[in-house]
Amino acid sequence: MKDLVMAAGGSGGHLVPAIALLQHNKLTDLRTAILSTSKSVDKRLSKKYEEFEFIHQSINAFDAGLKNKVKSVLGIALNVPRVIHYLYNQRCRSLFSTGGFGCIGAVMSAAVLGIPVLFHESNSVPGKATRLLSGLLKCLYVTPLSNHPFLLRKSRKMVGFPLRSDFSEIDQEQAKQQLGISVDASVLLVIGGSQGAEALNDWVIRNQEYFLNKQVYVICITGVQGSDLKSDSKYVRFQSFTDEMDVLLSAADGVISRSGAGSIAEIAYSQTPAILIPYPHAALDHQRLNAEQFVAYGCAAMLEQSEIETLLDKVNTLLNSESVKYNMRVAQKHWQTSHSINPIVADICNILNQNPRV
Repeated sequence: MKDLVMAAGGSGGHLVPAIALLQHNKLTDLRTAILSTSKSVDKRLSKKYEEFEFIHQSINAFDAGLKNKVKSVLGIALNVPRVIHYLYNQRCRSLFSTGGFGCIGAVMSAAVLGIPVLFHESNSVPGKATRLLSGLLKCLYVTPLSNHPFLLRKSRKMVGFPLRSDFSEIDQEQAKQQLGISVDASVLLVIGGSQGAEALNDWVIRNQEYFLNKQVYVICITGVQGSDLKSDSKYVRFQSFTDEMDVLLSAADGVISRSGAGSIAEIAYSQTPAILIPYPHAALDHQRLNAEQFVAYGCAAMLEQSEIETLLDKVNTLLNSESVKYNMRVAQKHWQTSHSINPIVADICNILNQNPRV
């Protein structure tokens, strides 16, 4: 029997909050499983979090082109009977989803079986899965980023973004020491994300001499496409991935980042002054809209990728203005603490109490 099945995957932004929710102390004793995808990010996270049961589904994203979209739809349709069989045999009592292409078959299957479905939409605009599946949901949860009429209906609940239990609050001096950097040095973190890292990687490469002259330490998370990047300067470090984002954000005096909901939540939790550069090809332009909401709260500055040649000026302003950094940190602290995931946990517990184990 499964008390709770998570339908999440296809990207870290979809899978990480599902893992984080399962780490909540009121849910750790439940019998759970995660229906994810076979994408590399899902497999990497499943190896890191071996305490959870992962089931990797062979389904494809809605990539560009009619052929790819047809392939994805057929894959999801063929997967539905398998998921129905799994949920039925496991006597699944509740299903929680974070959206994305990987959840569609699972949510449809749960609806066929009468299993209550809870759904977390973290971005400012509803994704394709959210729009498609909204009529099948017992509850739709949204975050403070939400500003689309579809997400502001009375049936929704405003909550926070689940963060992993191993994402820690670390003192800045301690974080710098962990990285082998002087506590008095300026640290700039650059996070390009899994898809949109190339433009930011190139920007760091072009400005290495500036960082050397200003003695600013730059740590650039390159994604897979920059895994072979290296620097001769002691002030610039390239690494493709990190499992210590909490350390890096805590050490940083400023961060340049894409604006996925997960990245924004981690920046706010760490209270790191930020410049957001939305990935211009994100679905439904959700990263730009996410960034605009975060900026409206006073939590960050924003720059379009087309204006990246002016980024150095914004970095100078950020690193050299204590008042700018202070105001961003104050706004981020308020934003991060204004909503929690407790309503989600309470709803899961209530569903399970109303539907006792057989």
